[in-house]
Amino acid sequence: MYRMIGIARPTSDPRPVDIGYTQAASQAFATHLSPSIPGSRKFRFIHTSGILSEKDQSKPLWFNVAGRRSRGESETKIIEFAKDNEGTYEGIVVRPGLVLRRGLASKIWLGLTWDWCIEVEGLARAMLGLAKRGRNGGSGWVENRVLVKSGNTY
Repeated sequence: MYRMIGIARPTSDPRPVDIGYTQAASQAFATHLSPSIPGSRKFRFIHTSGILSEKDQSKPLWFNVAGRRSRGESETKIIEFAKDNEGTYEGIVVRPGLVLRRGLASKIWLGLTWDWCIEVEGLARAMLGLAKRGRNGGSGWVENRVLVKSGNTY
């Protein structure tokens, strides 16, 4: 049996994983890796979340309330941590929608709902571009629509 970081069991509280692990990783990266980066470059942390994660913790939700709120809070904490450590750390939160394999079905879905879907190859290209060049404007959120556009340009 295995368990991925950020994937909690539906019956458990996702906060220790979504928020605790992410904050611990951010702190460790900022403390131990940032000082070893040559020049005045920052450590760039790219966190993959999801289009349905909810930043507004008071917003009423219909499904997966604990998971969506904890991921939204984790996103916010990453951006806050980046602001507190802006000289050495850049936090980027990508929020892809439904990730699809390339094919006829993905073309149909993308044609109908391109705001909500992305092909896996486009997501990979967009994230590699963010890792290499960063986000225009530093730390922050990158929504699915931007990922689709940037994934098609690389």
